[in-house]
Amino acid sequence: MLNLLSKPIDEISVEDLQELIDQKVPENEQLEYKSTLPSKRGKDIWFEDQTDIGTYAKTCILEEVVAFANAHGGVLIVGVEELENTKQIAGSIKEIPNCEDLVDRLKNTFRDSVEPALSTLEVKCIQTNQEAGVLFVRVGKSLSAPHRVKTSKRCTIRRQDRKQELSMLEIQELTLNTTRGLERIAKKLNDRKSRFEDEFSRLFHPNEAFGLRITGVPVHDRQYVERMVVNGFIDPRFSLPRFAISQDSEPNPHLGYFLNELNELTGTSRPILRGARLESYRTHDQVAHLKYGVVYCDGLIELGFVADGKLFSRSNFDPDWVIGLFAHLLKWIEKFRNNTAWIGAEHAIEVEFSVRNVTINLDWNDWHSELRDKDFILKDLVFPTYTFGVNNDIDRLLNLFRRDLFNSVGRDVREEDVCFTFEKLNG
Repeated sequence: MLNLLSKPIDEISVEDLQELIDQKVPENEQLEYKSTLPSKRGKDIWFEDQTDIGTYAKTCILEEVVAFANAHGGVLIVGVEELENTKQIAGSIKEIPNCEDLVDRLKNTFRDSVEPALSTLEVKCIQTNQEAGVLFVRVGKSLSAPHRVKTSKRCTIRRQDRKQELSMLEIQELTLNTTRGLERIAKKLNDRKSRFEDEFSRLFHPNEAFGLRITGVPVHDRQYVERMVVNGFIDPRFSLPRFAISQDSEPNPHLGYFLNELNELTGTSRPILRGARLESYRTHDQVAHLKYGVVYCDGLIELGFVADGKLFSRSNFDPDWVIGLFAHLLKWIEKFRNNTAWIGAEHAIEVEFSVRNVTINLDWNDWHSELRDKDFILKDLVFPTYTFGVNNDIDRLLNLFRRDLFNSVGRDVREEDVCFTFEKLNG
């Protein structure tokens, strides 16, 4: 069961389904089986020519998934038949024809038929042979709850091993709880902003300095890991990942250079309350610069940098450094998710530039040659909050942040979206 909640969806296979059957795993608060597409009588029309899905089947599937999203998240498997004499326990695989096309149709159905839209939804066909498979749908606890199905106008929730319709009072209560969750996220981000201010105290000239932080706050308030540091070393499952990053198939060293010193420290760390911290602190000729990374047991992750302003009288600031920093934060969050039972995890990500009585010129390197010999001055800025859920691919977020960075200094992005690729490094 744990595999289904935490395993990357691309790696889920028939073997995982067979494990459910072999271990006789029952339905529960986060798991629902259906032997086939629901139908009021006979078989759903999908089994006739695979051109459409019946309205009843669509509604049932939508309501099951919405129920998970309004509760604690969960997995719906269509194509696993329950034991004949013991209901609600996985008994055997029952294939659905043309399952890949079914997945494509259901993705459109979820997009058009749930309000507000689900941001942590994953739909997959677990192929059993070339022509058939099992439908696998996974959704996380939603930050935007309550959700409802447009066609039936029903707002459902998962309780124990079944879905139930919410009353109006329960809908109001769930809405209030969602609002409280947003307030909790805002409070955590404000706390990180205050702690970021403390990082400047380690500089020689804290009032003439520059710093940036990128913070990922989990949207759900729960403990995911018991401890981060074991015998003086950060648990390797949650250490900062090392990646070489290419841009449009060409290695771009600027995207990874910013983290080189931190990457050297991935094997060491020091414990902090419910978390771990790694850092690189260097001084020379009354100039100090600090790079740090923190990760907490609840999944809060932050990467940051502060430096005396004199550092930038010697060299300008490369914008690809911060794009690379953003990329490493996303990969760190992804690594954390993949090593915890963190179904449908979602993060709110905040980026802050703090410019203190210094002029910071952006140094547009060879990747941005059309902007050379032009002055672009960085200002104090907190970027709009980004959302990183299982449906948000890293390329899309990096391109969005890249455009925001250009726009923040009054420039538009001339090129089409670039493609970022990651090559894992040793260590």
